[in-house]
Amino acid sequence: MCELAAEWLRSQKLRTLGDRQTLWQQADSFARATHESLDLKETAYIVANEGRRLIGCDRVSVAIKKGRNCKVQSISGQDTIENRSNIVTALNNLATRVVAAGEPLWHDGATEDLPPQIEEALEDYVDQSYGRNIAVLPLREPERRLGVDNDSGAAGEIDRDNAHRGEVIGALIVEQIESDIPQDVFRARCDLVYEHGTRAIANSRAHSNLFLMPVWRTLGRATWVLRARTLPKTIGVIALVLVVVLGLTFIKKDFNLEAEGTLVPSEKREIFAPIDGEVVAVNFDHDDTVKQNDILIELRNRDIEIQIADIEGQIQTNIAEQAKVQGQLSRRQLLKPSELRSLQAEKNELRAKDLVLQRKLSLQKDRKEELNIKSPIQGTVVSWDVEKNLRLRPIMTGQVLMEVADLDQNLVLEVELPEKREGHLDEYIAQQGLSTTDQLSVTYILATDPDEPMEARLLIDSISKRADANEEHGAVIKMRADPDQKTLRSLQPRPGAKVIAKIYCGRRSSGFVFFHEIYEWCHKFFF
Repeated sequence: MCELAAEWLRSQKLRTLGDRQTLWQQADSFARATHESLDLKETAYIVANEGRRLIGCDRVSVAIKKGRNCKVQSISGQDTIENRSNIVTALNNLATRVVAAGEPLWHDGATEDLPPQIEEALEDYVDQSYGRNIAVLPLREPERRLGVDNDSGAAGEIDRDNAHRGEVIGALIVEQIESDIPQDVFRARCDLVYEHGTRAIANSRAHSNLFLMPVWRTLGRATWVLRARTLPKTIGVIALVLVVVLGLTFIKKDFNLEAEGTLVPSEKREIFAPIDGEVVAVNFDHDDTVKQNDILIELRNRDIEIQIADIEGQIQTNIAEQAKVQGQLSRRQLLKPSELRSLQAEKNELRAKDLVLQRKLSLQKDRKEELNIKSPIQGTVVSWDVEKNLRLRPIMTGQVLMEVADLDQNLVLEVELPEKREGHLDEYIAQQGLSTTDQLSVTYILATDPDEPMEARLLIDSISKRADANEEHGAVIKMRADPDQKTLRSLQPRPGAKVIAKIYCGRRSSGFVFFHEIYEWCHKFFF
């Protein structure tokens, strides 16, 4: 360091001893500052900021090579770097081109002798930075002697003859925008900053590239917890954590699978449209009481009416033809045997046709009868605003028109368990050796009365054998539970009320009960 600084001072041609001492102090301060830290980013910031003061230029930047490209790590006078800005992007491109060439770039305005790729990147950057003099110096890792030589010095000593022939690790960019430093002084100062900066950055880069260095650095900073003053607190915290871990492991807790459900009457029917048609009358609306076989909705189908009229016309024509043939047969004494046989065959054909037409007419009347949709059970219409939704509207076969439920019958709990939780339920059933006739305990609360938990029994045989699609949970397993009717009736819940149910699946460790979903999520995405 002393040799480099002394050589640099001689090149400055300073007249007074005070000037030399000042510059010597600046050079010494810069050298010390650059080697204070082994953090690559921090070293780059020191080189940029202290290097700008030492050179006396307007801006100094440091770019580090990553792969084939260079990325600016620090710019003098800036705490943060906006990597997406145009000027930083252009500077990255310029540093990458110069580093690829491997030779320093000293730009004072002339670009005639530059390679095309460097000239293009340089012009793009100058257009945005307005720099007059720009120096881009590739930073090379200093080469060291590998062996011990009595004549040449100790092992690991830097070979000064080959100091700038090592691997390129980045670039030092020095710019003059408004300052005007003589060219020989400018280059000499850049060389001094380069000499110390490249060594400091090379050391920091080698240190940062050590295997698991962030981990070792964190562990090293964490040694304060073992110092005398903090040791009792550390032991206390460790003991507390150990107690919590042991508690989560050995303290058992009820393991319940949470699922959403609905309270529905055990006796209910959805009323479907058996045939296409147009609604002409809705005889019952929401909350109306109906009896079995009451006509709920009356439909009209023009095609059926046309077909019935057409068949009735064919029947009348056929009757007329039969009367005609019968009249001819009444004069059989005047007919020849062949004519008689022909009339008899025609009579038989007309009778068969009449049977077919009567059968068609009966089928069409049955279809017409289906236009009067009847209630299959006695109960109450639970669908909302049926009259408004259906009046004078066309409907299609299979369309659900309304729902009728017998509210005097017991309510049942229809539960939808997310498929991802089904494995715990199957595991518990297998561990306990339960059969399809056994029951599971279920606790549930109404959405309208969450403070009153209630009990229900879930028959294993009621668990669906397949998964059904669900918009919220993706896929669910449906099952049916029988709640305690006495407690449930006291709360007077409405049919269709939403509930939150918990299916009992034995006792597990507290840690598993609290954190099993987190473990399953991590296992799904990371294993």
